[in-house]
Amino acid sequence: MDRKRAKQSVLAMLLAVCMLLLTACGNTAVSSQAESSQLEQEVSQSGAVQPGELVETYVPAYATGFSIEYYEGGAKIIDTHIEATASTAAAAQRILLLPEGAAEPVGATWDAKIEGEVTSVVTLASSHAGHFANLDAIDVVKGCSIQADSCYVDSLKQALENGSTVYVGSSSSLDQELITSLAPQVVFVGGMSGDVEVAQKLEESGLLCVYFGDFAEEDYMGRAQWIELAGAFIGKDQQARDFIEENKKQVDEVLELVASAETHPSVLWYTHSSSAPHFNVRTTEDYVNSIVSAAGGELLFPEGSEGNSVKLSNEDFLLLMDQADKIVFGVSLNSYKDAKDMTYFNKEGQIDFASTPAFANGDCYVVGYDWAQDTADAAEIIRSMAACLYPDLFADVPAEDKDKIIAFWVD
Repeated sequence: MDRKRAKQSVLAMLLAVCMLLLTACGNTAVSSQAESSQLEQEVSQSGAVQPGELVETYVPAYATGFSIEYYEGGAKIIDTHIEATASTAAAAQRILLLPEGAAEPVGATWDAKIEGEVTSVVTLASSHAGHFANLDAIDVVKGCSIQADSCYVDSLKQALENGSTVYVGSSSSLDQELITSLAPQVVFVGGMSGDVEVAQKLEESGLLCVYFGDFAEEDYMGRAQWIELAGAFIGKDQQARDFIEENKKQVDEVLELVASAETHPSVLWYTHSSSAPHFNVRTTEDYVNSIVSAAGGELLFPEGSEGNSVKLSNEDFLLLMDQADKIVFGVSLNSYKDAKDMTYFNKEGQIDFASTPAFANGDCYVVGYDWAQDTADAAEIIRSMAACLYPDLFADVPAEDKDKIIAFWVD
């Protein structure tokens, strides 16, 4: 009996020792976890982003010509890398925007620096000012190349009429002294050779010129997204991105309806030269093809054509007109005040354009000039194109949502 009790006593002692060891192991495990968490926190703190260090590089989803670098403390660098086109040269710039109190970027380079808030710009292409209008920031635009009587952006038109924004001339007759007197922090220019020459002269006066590369984008969403570059300059980055996101949502709704169409029309898109009478027909290499094809249309042009447009005589143009379901004249009627219909371009009386199917069916349209002034509104552009191609599908769309492209007849 004593042996039995002794054996039980030994077993109890062994069990107690095991329990102590398990408890110790548990305490050790808890201790290790706490130490690990503390270590991670210390490492995290020691690796915290310092003022001036790169936090994010934003790359647009559709535009290819710019990106935006954001640095700790509020600095940002707008990096443009614009590809050359058939009529424009390549361009690249890095502009540092340095808010008050922000540290300069560490390990970065830039071509020009703007300190403080951007409150004064001049825009020298029709699409630029429209971006600021869509961002409720037309007050930032002190000068532009659009006259009040040809302005279709309401807030800009009002600003031009009350003098808070001034007309500085067109690309062929800019008033450089007036631009200089406005002392803009930025002058936005295009990429044509004339724009480059203007920029060089303005830079000699100490002004900062930024090449706005929407012209080099291949599709309508790419051009639209340059509103985000404008937003970045004036601290409305998120508002600009929200604008594009909402536009893309509406575009997708339009395209979903277009997809239900049983047939897809052929489209002849052209401009006309009055100095040496001929027709310039757009090809699939032109950016307007992205608008037509998105809406389900197919551009008509001579096979084997090179470049984004091809020049045709009256006779060759008529051959394409006979095949077209829809015809779009790609220039505002502001330049052709006397035009009543397409026969306006038959001044020599050699061809009866009115005999073509599209003309006879009333399927001829003209681009509204406000389109060029408001390229960020991609939804309205695509909606208006689709309404021309499928009038029955878009019969319920209000007229104001179709006015990027309007019926050609002006009677």
